[in-house]
Order: sequence, then C-alpha cells, then structure tokens
Amino acid sequence: MRNETIIIDLSSPSLAKTIYSRQNDKNGLKLTVYLREYGKPVDLTGYAVKYEAANQSGFFVRNDAVITNATDGTFEYTFSKESVATRGVWAGYFAFEKGTERYTTPDIKVILGRDVKQNSIEIKDYISEFDQALEAVKGYRKEIDAAYAEITKLKQQISANNVQVGKITLDDGGATISISDTTKNILDEIYAKGKGMNTIYCVGGAQGQTPNDKSWRGVSFLNSNNYGFVWAKDFKGKFFTNYLDNGNWLGWVEHSDASMTQNIKVTQDNGDATIQAKAATDDILQMVLDKGRGFHTIYAAGSVPNAPTPGVGLRGFANLHGTRYGYIIATDFRNKIWTNYINGGEWQGWVNVNGNDKDVDWTNLTLINGVTNQSGKTSQIKRTGNTVCLNMNVIGVKNNHIIASLPANFRPVRDLTFSATYVLNNLDTNTGFVTLRADGSVHCEWIAEGTNPLKYWSFTLTYII
Repeated sequence: MRNETIIIDLSSPSLAKTIYSRQNDKNGLKLTVYLREYGKPVDLTGYAVKYEAANQSGFFVRNDAVITNATDGTFEYTFSKESVATRGVWAGYFAFEKGTERYTTPDIKVILGRDVKQNSIEIKDYISEFDQALEAVKGYRKEIDAAYAEITKLKQQISANNVQVGKITLDDGGATISISDTTKNILDEIYAKGKGMNTIYCVGGAQGQTPNDKSWRGVSFLNSNNYGFVWAKDFKGKFFTNYLDNGNWLGWVEHSDASMTQNIKVTQDNGDATIQAKAATDDILQMVLDKGRGFHTIYAAGSVPNAPTPGVGLRGFANLHGTRYGYIIATDFRNKIWTNYINGGEWQGWVNVNGNDKDVDWTNLTLINGVTNQSGKTSQIKRTGNTVCLNMNVIGVKNNHIIASLPANFRPVRDLTFSATYVLNNLDTNTGFVTLRADGSVHCEWIAEGTNPLKYWSFTLTYII
C-alpha cells in the first residue's frame, strides 16, 4: 500500500491538493491527513470524518475515515473500491460531523489514471460508456493513436477550407464553368456565375465565342456583378481577353504576344518564394507592403519581426489590391494555418485558423535566486489549450523563497496554492507549500532550514488558466 501525507489548513481556501492514483487501485493508497487552522491542530474529539467525492459523470462516493489522534487533528483515509472505480478527475473533500454540526475542507483533486487490466475488478456499474468503449479495444493503443492522428489531420484540412470562399476548380480538377452546348452563350454564363474567380472550358461554335471560334480554356475574375475580365487560350495557341464594364462586354481582343499577360512572377525561376524574410531585421509584413500590389509567394524565418510565432517559420502567399488592402495566407512547419489582413494600410494581426496557437510544448524554465536544477534533471513547463503543467526538480530552496518566474502565457489569473512533499538532508520527507502568483512568481513556504534543511524537491502541478 502506498502512503501519502498531506496538510489541510481550513484557513487556506485556495489550497488545491492533487492526488494521483490509478483506476481499480482499491485499498492501494492511504492518506494521512493533518488538519490545521491557521497552522494549529484542529481538535476532532467527538467528530466522525467522512470522505465525499464526485466525478465528472456524476458518480458519488461517501466513505468513513479513521481518526488516529483526535486532539492533534490527525486522521487516515484508505481509498475504497468505489472511490477508484472510474478513471478521470474526481473532486473530493473531507466532512466532519458531530450531532447537527458539519463542516468540510477545501476541495482535493484526485486524478485516476487508466487501468489496462480493467476486467480484473467488476466495475461495469460505475464506468462511463466511453470507458467501456476503450476497454473493448484494450490492447490496440497503437491503432487508436493512428486513428486519432488521422482524425486530427482531417480536422486540419476541414479548418483550412474556411479560408477559401469559392472554389476555382471542381474537386476533380474540372472547370467551374463548362460549356459544351453550342446554343449557350459563354459570356452570359460567366456573367450569370457572378463575382469571384472561375476556371472555364468553352466548346468551339458556342455563342459569344472568341473570333477564332475554337474550343478554349481560361480564367475569369469578376470583383463585382458588373465588372471583371476573362482570359482565353484556345487549342491553336491564340490568346484572347474580354472585359466586362458596367454589365457590358467590350469585345474579344487577341494578343499576339501572350507573355504580356503576366505582369509579375508568382515565384522565382527556381521555384523559390518572391518575398523571403531571412535576416533578423527582415520584417515580413513590411516586405509584403514594399513589394506592392499583386500576388506573391512568401517565406519567413521564425526569427524575423512580425512572424506569427517566434521560432516557427512559415510559407504561403500574399495578395495586395493596391498598397493599402490585401491579405496573407500561410502555413508553418507544424501544419498550422495563419492569416493576416491589411485594411487601410494597417495589418489586423495574425489569426491561427486551427485555433490552437496557444499550445506550447515542454519548455525549460529559468530558475532564480540561487535555485538550480537537480543533477541530470530540468524544470519545465507546458501549455495545452488552457491547461498548464509545471514540473520542477530543484535544489537550494529556502523558506519564503521565490524560485522562478512563469512566462506571461503560463500565469494563472489569481494566486494558486499547492502542497508538495520534499526530501530533507537526512532523507526524511516533509510537506511544503508552493504558491503560483498572478504576477508569475513561484513562491515556496514551510521549507525546513537549519541542521536538517531541504535536500531536493521534485513536484508536478497542473492548473487551468
């Protein structure tokens, strides 16, 4: 049986102790609890102590705890079969009852990991339907991970479609405007399609044809219902254009020199981007503005100014209509899609289309005030959505000591206090408090000093911001 000792102070409502165990570890974890109020023992003489907890599915347990020293406020609780029946997060507390009197402690978070030997204990009355589904595919974790990766990929592809208002080809690559009926007028079909960009196929002999009257393929662009143009290239190699002015087609014009139709190259001759921000002083947004109107491919290193995420490079394209309006669509090497829009000469700011731009993988934390990492270990922090996990492995901690400062995007909105067990110089253990303050400081209290000081401290904290 694993034993864990905690101190609960009734005067500290922000204390959020986290207990880690595993599903089905019945009678496998015993808590020894020292009940305090303003640091002084609470007399439990004549009281009955109960453990009460509920999980996210609404399942509730209530078990007896055993008082071992009433005057010193000490009691023990061994987790029952029901209290570890369902994996996930449980919110629990201890209740103290005597006659008509009842009071409770602050919440304790109990996190139960998954039991891969699920069928060793019959708990089908307690587990959720989702847990039953997981148990049905026990042993196939690899296949589940592969399926999850595929789902993530599909979700990213679905999200990416949000940046394209209209398709310029069909899903199979075909033209969005296709005329094979010679009784139809190709210009009327383009006009009826409305504003936007379209790819076109037109059969020879159709109404509204080019002067050459041969089948052709091309592109049209209407930026309003009554204004736009069409480019046409027939199978004889001839190139024609027509312009829609206030709802009237001005007529087909043949261009003997087809090269004049491209005013700006979309890529360099070797395929590289036409705008490349590589140096530390290359502002990618300013470089797009300097390039001017047109359609451009871009590359930006993660170290350049105004990149969406520091340290993360990206590639994409920019389209400026004039010098004060336009947009950028780009993808970084993590397959995250970013957009930015310039309106009246002002960039509106990068937006992550996937919606997970706040995620930060494990990052080393800088320690301060003489505190250092344990040999061979590091102190790190990670953010997934609004959940932060802090892992510390430190030596040199003193009482009332600030040991680190959390980066801005990892800080809680209010002070959070946790208790954690540390190892003394004689290898005994003691319990201290860690407060994560809203200003980012990591404050340590109740740390032993003197002849038997703290030797090292390893703890992991998880919190929501």
